[in-house]
Amino acid sequence: MIREVNNNMVENLFKDYFPNYHRSNIYEHIIIYEEKEIMGALSYSLIYDRIEINYLLTLLKFRKKGIALKLIDYLIKIAQEKKCQNISLEVDITNEAAINLYLKAGFQKKALRKNYYQNHDAYLMIKELVVRK
Repeated sequence: MIREVNNNMVENLFKDYFPNYHRSNIYEHIIIYEEKEIMGALSYSLIYDRIEINYLLTLLKFRKKGIALKLIDYLIKIAQEKKCQNISLEVDITNEAAINLYLKAGFQKKALRKNYYQNHDAYLMIKELVVRK
C-alpha cells in the first residue's frame, strides 16, 4: 500500500540513508510504500505548480522489486491531481541506478549542477506533465 504519512514517522529512516536529512522544509510531504513494514519512502516538496523530489529510498532488503518506481508513479498521480507542470530532482552523476530509474519513469536530464554534492556533480532531471484544465 502507498500512502502519505506524517514526517515524524519516517524521519529516522531517512536519516539512516541520508545522514544530512533534516525536516525543515514546510512544503515537504512524505509518501511510503508498505506491506507488513515500510519498504520505501519518498520525500517531495509541493511548491506552487511544481513538485521537487527531495529524497527517495528503498530499504536494502527490498531493492529490485519495483518499489521506487511505484512511489514515483504515485507521485505523478498526485502531481496531475494538483495540476503541477513538472516534477524535478537532482541526482548524483555517479548514481547510475537512480539515473536509470528516473529515465525509466520519463524524466530527462536538463542541466548539470557543478559540485552539487560537495565533490560530485549532479544532473537536474525533470519530468514534464500535461496540465489538464
